[in-house]
Amino acid sequence: MSSPNNRIFCNVRVETAVPALALTIDDGPDPEETPAILDVLRDHDSHATFFLIGSRIPGNEPLLARMRSEGHELANHSYDDPHELMRAIG
Repeated sequence: MSSPNNRIFCNVRVETAVPALALTIDDGPDPEETPAILDVLRDHDSHATFFLIGSRIPGNEPLLARMRSEGHELANHSYDDPHELMRAIG
């Protein structure tokens, strides 16, 4: 299924003993959006896996520390987002 902004979402079902949902957040960290997402997750006692863009990490280390301290998983998305490069060059 596609969203209106042409990002593709994938829905995978796995049998579990209890209901479960895996939430992933891509292309962070963002100094404005990431704290807001973390606040919502905290307020709902929920966790996510954050797929990070390496070039966005410098200067945002406190956000990564917060993600880890609140029990989220951190994963590597890439160093530079290829979609950003394509938008930049048109």
